[in-house]
Amino acid sequence: METDDVADLHKLATDYSTFEMEAEPMLDVTLAAKMEAKAVQARKRLLQRR
Repeated sequence: METDDVADLHKLATDYSTFEMEAEPMLDVTLAAKMEAKAVQARKRLLQRR
């Protein structure tokens, strides 16, 4: 199942509650790389303040 709505995931888990399942968040690689670059820059700024 692919969804951005947590309620959809909850409904699926409720409907099939007798089964064991695992949910793994997925993130677009290009978006993840941008977020990681921003985090690196934020850490560098924090270290420069020392």
